[in-house]
Amino acid sequence: MNTIDDILRHFAAETPGAPALTFNGATQSYASLDRRTNALADGLAKIGVGNGDRVAFVGRNRVEHFELIFAVAKVGGISLGLNWRLAARELEAQLRDCTPVLIFAAAENLPLVEAAIAPMEEPPAILSFEDAAGYPALVASGDPAPRAKVAAADDLCMICYTSGTTGEAKGVTFTHGSLWSIFPGAAAAWGFDRSSVSLVCMPTFHTAGACWGLLALSQGGHDVMVGDFDPDAIVALMAEARVTNSMFAPIMLEQVIAALEARPALSLPDLRKILYGAAPITEPVLARALATLSCGLVQGYGLTEINGTITILGTEDHVLAGSGRARLRSAGRAVPWGQVRVVDPATGGDLPSGVVGEVWGRSPGMMRGYWRRPAETAAAITPDGWLRTGDAGYLDEDGYLFLTDRIKDMIVTGGENVYPIEVEHVLAAHPSVDAVAVIGVPDAKWGETVKAVIQPHGEAPEPETLIQWAREHLARYKCPTSIDFIAEMPRNASGKILKRSLREPYWSGNARRIG
Repeated sequence: MNTIDDILRHFAAETPGAPALTFNGATQSYASLDRRTNALADGLAKIGVGNGDRVAFVGRNRVEHFELIFAVAKVGGISLGLNWRLAARELEAQLRDCTPVLIFAAAENLPLVEAAIAPMEEPPAILSFEDAAGYPALVASGDPAPRAKVAAADDLCMICYTSGTTGEAKGVTFTHGSLWSIFPGAAAAWGFDRSSVSLVCMPTFHTAGACWGLLALSQGGHDVMVGDFDPDAIVALMAEARVTNSMFAPIMLEQVIAALEARPALSLPDLRKILYGAAPITEPVLARALATLSCGLVQGYGLTEINGTITILGTEDHVLAGSGRARLRSAGRAVPWGQVRVVDPATGGDLPSGVVGEVWGRSPGMMRGYWRRPAETAAAITPDGWLRTGDAGYLDEDGYLFLTDRIKDMIVTGGENVYPIEVEHVLAAHPSVDAVAVIGVPDAKWGETVKAVIQPHGEAPEPETLIQWAREHLARYKCPTSIDFIAEMPRNASGKILKRSLREPYWSGNARRIG
């Protein structure tokens, strides 16, 4: 097996009746999922979708997204999961960049998609999952017979969008081979095998959701998907489905623990591993987790560009006593299939343990590059294959990575990435704003939240006026939750705003300033 569609070919032949995907109580076996995606692939081919064509998905988690990932691979295309939480202008920019031939959308997201494509001269076609003449008709029109393999390991198969320091969304491209390269090691590290029942509750438009789901399937396991995150419903489902593996953002993990604490009679004895990421676990939450859960905890640090995690803090390091306690503040050590360095960003030379520099990572699962952005790809990936993460940290003598601050100014709030310059551009367009700096500040619930520091033009407006202005132009999670006004921005000799000075009062006393 070396392409994504090989997963279904292999297990449909080897374990045809084994459960593959469950959503809303309905389960598809490997054989039925293979036949259904064959039919969908045939339907796509009949309307002209073929090698290298992009096909987009817009919606909350649902089984059809994975059906599309497999079916698009079966015709040699490239699948895209796009964030349904974006504003129309943001979605339009991504669609113009990737130029899909077809967009599949949930009914609730059709207004967003229609608004995004309205300004386009040649908009892509849209098919709805709920419209009988849309997705269902396309599947019904196709032949479910086995299809000849057309994709190769080195072909692109997936694009996931992320932003950068410029604030522009960039398409991170993956080949079949890059996705496959991490499956064996990740499966071993996180306890996946053919008997796994994996909860897929992270958004599948992120690699965190899509690749987590593919990981279980690559081992012949069973994915149980949820569309919305409701902690009480989640723990009930985990018990009923006998879930063995799950991934949560830290805030989600804390909510799951709280839901279990409220139902002491409910236990999850089948759980093997929970992976969490985007922020370290706090000691109080770990104590509650150890008292409530009977599974191993694993923290992962990574980026979309590196296809998930590049370091992990293993179960053995989740302890509250002894000399290892300090490692809870770390992001762990390099994954078995990857490498991590801390370098002087100016020279690329390795730094001694304990010295802060830029974190670089390398893995066979890394992106091939940014979609149609060779210059930005070259800036991100060194000639010998190291990804410049833009994060700052240091390695201790045992190889544990401690993240200290950002070289990039990205804010991680509730597991979502927010790039300040994007928010700053929107706020700067308001007539009452003379200068603006957007920073992340600590937040007990979300890890950090977005704050705008504004030098007003004339009399300062009400903060809510500017927050509402931002909400008209940006996804809600990107908008500031608070605004401070300042008489004059602190700047260096060249006029650049000193964000570190603005952040310092809020982060004083916090040991770790990066998620």
